Amino acid sequence: MGFNIPYTTHENKKWVFIGTADERLLKPHAFYQVHRITGKTVTTPSMERLISGTKVLEIPLEPKNHMKVVIDCVGILKLRNADIELRNGETDIGRKNTRVRLVFRVHIPQPGGHLVSLQVASHPIECSQRSAQELPAVERQDLDQCSVLGGQQMVLTGQNFTSDSKVIFSEKTQGEEYSSIINVFIVPSPGSGQQPSSFECFLSTVPSNHCRPPGPHVNPGSTG
Repeated sequence: MGFNIPYTTHENKKWVFIGTADERLLKPHAFYQVHRITGKTVTTPSMERLISGTKVLEIPLEPKNHMKVVIDCVGILKLRNADIELRNGETDIGRKNTRVRLVFRVHIPQPGGHLVSLQVASHPIECSQRSAQELPAVERQDLDQCSVLGGQQMVLTGQNFTSDSKVIFSEKTQGEEYSSIINVFIVPSPGSGQQPSSFECFLSTVPSNHCRPPGPHVNPGSTG
């Protein structure tokens, strides 16, 4: 993950912490905290700090690197249920509240000594440990190629599909990856109960800048 801020001639610091995902007002998460990752593969220096009771990972931003940084030192750590119970008096909330966001904050100095604070948060991250038996699995598809104009229907058959399942088509070209998320609607199989074993989707048009002269069509990637 890369990150950069408006250029300045002074060294700055970026804070990373774990925030809530299911509340309208973004705030530090009560049951998860940021964790500093170290090792031979980690290239970014960082330091843990405790600010107003929230653990924050502080990462330097330097002009010599054009105020850019690669974030490869951030992990997410769940507090022990016993610690959650001591802090909040209840553990069930900690077990159920498993969605978080990575929050990035930086304070940019302005003329006159003022600071401008910029903050951005990631998409929600699910931290619960799901069994491999619960993950979506595609066993069969009735199409393996289609026109770049789209409009064709494809039926996927498999296991553990949900109403949140999406079909993602991807193609890597010269180091870049094009991804298209296709909206799907569930078609339960007869007698399958609440969890359908197949669903249908209509394929969208491939953007013209991703079309190439004769070659393989975009093939299905994965479901999530």
